[in-house]
Amino acid sequence: MKENYLKYAKQILEIIGTPYNEPVLKTTNLDFMKLYNHAYKNKIELLFLKSLEKNGLLNDLAKELKIQNKRKELQQNTWKRTVDVLNQIDCKYAIIKSIFPFDAVPNDVDVIILGNEKEYRKSIEHLQNNDFKLLEEASLEANLIDNTIPSIEDYYPVNEIDLSYNIGNKTIKIKNYYPVNEIDVYKEIGASKLIYINKEKLAKYSQKIKIADRNVGGFKPHAEMIISMFHTIYPERIYTLLIHLLILDTVKKMKSKDYDEFIELCNEQKIKKGISIVLNITEKIQEEFFGEIPKDIHELHSLVGKREKIELKQVPYIYPMSDVIKSLSEKLKERKFLNSSFKQLVHMFNPNTTKFIIKVNRERSQRDTY
Repeated sequence: MKENYLKYAKQILEIIGTPYNEPVLKTTNLDFMKLYNHAYKNKIELLFLKSLEKNGLLNDLAKELKIQNKRKELQQNTWKRTVDVLNQIDCKYAIIKSIFPFDAVPNDVDVIILGNEKEYRKSIEHLQNNDFKLLEEASLEANLIDNTIPSIEDYYPVNEIDLSYNIGNKTIKIKNYYPVNEIDVYKEIGASKLIYINKEKLAKYSQKIKIADRNVGGFKPHAEMIISMFHTIYPERIYTLLIHLLILDTVKKMKSKDYDEFIELCNEQKIKKGISIVLNITEKIQEEFFGEIPKDIHELHSLVGKREKIELKQVPYIYPMSDVIKSLSEKLKERKFLNSSFKQLVHMFNPNTTKFIIKVNRERSQRDTY
C-alpha cells in the first residue's frame, strides 16, 4: 500500500493553517502519528505538534512535543553562541536558512562569512578557540560542533522513543534526529565547488537584527527567502512545506520597495528562472489545497516569470532534473558561478568525484525528505 503524500500534506496545512488560510480542524479518520511523520518529512514537525496541542489532540505525541521543544531550545542556544562568538571579532557574517518566523527546527545552523578568505579563516579559528570543534572542512564550508551544547540524546535517549506506525503489513519508523549543536560556516554560498549565490552582490541586503537581546547578522527577509528558495533547487532538489510557509509568510509582509529589491536581486544573481520554478510550486499547492492562489504570490511570480503546468503528485516535491539544469544554465550568465563551474568540471575529472555526484543525484531524485 502506497502512502498518499499529497493528501497528508493537505491535511497538515489544514490543521496548521497558513498566513493566507485559517486552520480547518477535521479530526475524522485522521491518523495523527502518520501525519506527524509526514510533517517531519516536511520539516514542520514542531509547528504541527503545537497545532495539535492547541486543539487538545496531542495524545500519544505529547512526549514528542517535549522533545521537539527541547531540540528547538538547544538549537537556538547553538546559534546564540555562534553569534556571541562571532560578534567578539571584526567579522561580517549572516545567519542563513536557520531562523524562521514560526516554530521550526532546521537541520543545522548555517552562517555565511561575508568577508574575504582571511576573515573566513579568522572566524573558524576564533570559533575553535571558543569550544567549537572542527569536524570537517570542504572547499566552500566548514562543519563544526558546539561542545558546550548538549545533544538531544542527553535528555531523551532516542532508543527509548518508539515513534512508528503501520501501513499494510509494514512498520514505518520516523527517522533519527539531526544534531542540534552543529553549524556550517560558509566561505561562499554554494555546494561542492559551485557558488550558486554571489555573496558580494548580496551583501548590500545584509542587516543587524535584534533577536533574543542580540545583534544578529542576517539579511532582509526577502533576500533570505531568495537564498532558501534557490537552495531547494540546488543542491537539495526538494520543496517542503517548510519553504512553502516561509514564502507565504515573507511575501505577505513585503512592501512595495521589497518587491523592487526582490526583482533586482533575481536579476543580479541570474536566478529568475529558478525562482519562477519555485513560485510555480507555491501557486500549485495553494490552488490544489485551498482552491485559490494568494494575489501577492501571483503578482510576485508575474515579475520573474509565468505560471507553467506541473503535476503535483506529492509534497515534499522533487524537482525534475530538467528544472535544475534550467536554473543552473541561467546562472552561467553570472561570472562568479561561471568561474566556479569551471572548477567543478576540473574537480569531476576525478572518477571518484563523478561517481559520488551521480550517486547523490540519483538518491536525491528518489528521496522523500532531506
